[in-house]
Amino acid sequence: MIKGLVKPRWLFAGAAVGFLLCCILGRAASRHDFYKNFVRFNPFLNAAGDYYPTIDQMRQIAFAQCPRDKILVIVGGDSIFHGCGQPDDKLWTKTLQRDLGDRYRVINFAFPGSPPPGPGIMAAQSLLQSYPKVIFCCNIMATDLQQLPEDRWYRYLFWDAYYKGRAAISPARLAAAYATMHDRDRDKADASVKARASTQFDSWFYFRDLWDFVGYRWCFTIWNGETSLRKLNLFRPRKDCIYGYVPVSFEEREKEWEAKTPVYQDFMRKQGEHFRALVTKDSAGNWVENNADGWGSFDRAIELSIPEELRQHTLVAHLPINPWVTQRFVDKYTQDCLLGVEELAIKHFEAVGCSAVRCDDLIPSDYMDNGHLVSQGGDRVAGEVAAATQSLAARLGYLNGEGKSTP
Repeated sequence: MIKGLVKPRWLFAGAAVGFLLCCILGRAASRHDFYKNFVRFNPFLNAAGDYYPTIDQMRQIAFAQCPRDKILVIVGGDSIFHGCGQPDDKLWTKTLQRDLGDRYRVINFAFPGSPPPGPGIMAAQSLLQSYPKVIFCCNIMATDLQQLPEDRWYRYLFWDAYYKGRAAISPARLAAAYATMHDRDRDKADASVKARASTQFDSWFYFRDLWDFVGYRWCFTIWNGETSLRKLNLFRPRKDCIYGYVPVSFEEREKEWEAKTPVYQDFMRKQGEHFRALVTKDSAGNWVENNADGWGSFDRAIELSIPEELRQHTLVAHLPINPWVTQRFVDKYTQDCLLGVEELAIKHFEAVGCSAVRCDDLIPSDYMDNGHLVSQGGDRVAGEVAAATQSLAARLGYLNGEGKSTP
């Protein structure tokens, strides 16, 4: 009897049934919002913790949190808009939700480690097909805009949306993504090939959705630095991994900045060289573009990063570098060049149909480091972004019921 049970045909039959069951369960998981009280993809729920959310999971979060009659505000961007430096209960997007009111639903899909506008833009583009009223908001600086529609950690989300048919990808964006697989940097090329192949495979079988569901609800088995750093049980489900920030006084932060003087000096030296090469003043004292190739690359980056159908729904927020850093490590002319680049970059965004807001009222105590904000700074940005979001909603006709999905 026992001998018969281990015959190859039984073994293969069992493997086939198990494989099929995993595919069915993965598809079921992709159609269900299994995140408990979702706030953001914290380091236990993103690539830093070896956890990779899918485009379908992001869509289901939106479906669960935002009724179709509300204005859906998707926040994208990098670690700054993710809220690194802010605890969940004092996160800037919660302040943004309070400022906007019940007519809106704000969902934070910003990812640390991702160049702006970040993979959240794939979710916004996808949800534009399902919601009549969508606004996408992200933080972008002229030096930060990603020139390709994918990045090191989250390139898989681009392919995930593409292969699952969740977003329409333009030929130019697709060609740029394919081009990375032939990059001279072999590590980058190999990573791009792997991301595309694994995501195409997963679009057939939905194993990533199943694994995320199991890892979030019941058991996670991959060791990584996040759990080790906080001395958490390796197998603890990710829903029970609480990620918190300990508030640090401004005096303590300032001491840390002083200790990083060589780092900030080198950072601002490179930034200053870049900005001075991009702008100059004409005889009337107005800022003009100084580097046709540099600004051409910037326009190309906008084209590849922000889908055409989403541009009129997009709000770009510019956050300056911590003034404590700029005032100490660059001269007055370079500081002026920073403002000149900002001014011209915003005009480039507006020229293609995006809206923009400058959050220029930030002070040193609003910052955690040279770019990230503490809760005080997040609240200040939320006020600026809320006003700009309401203005954009009015222009789109959302406040009088005229908003339509872009076909």
